[in-house]
Amino acid sequence: MRLWAVVSPLYEPVAPGAFDFARKAFFERLGAMGASRLLDPPVSASGESAGMGLALGLAALRHKV
Repeated sequence: MRLWAVVSPLYEPVAPGAFDFARKAFFERLGAMGASRLLDPPVSASGESAGMGLALGLAALRHKV
């Protein structure tokens, strides 16, 4: 399985007085934000895609990261 991921620092407000996402994220203990995409989905022994089990596993991984 291969996964492509990008992690970047939190955004600053776009204008004075605008919503400050970085401040809110600080209090939620977030240090960065990112995105990921599965490049090569794992295949089972029968040749089928792993499907829902993979989606749940990736959701758990995202939560952990």
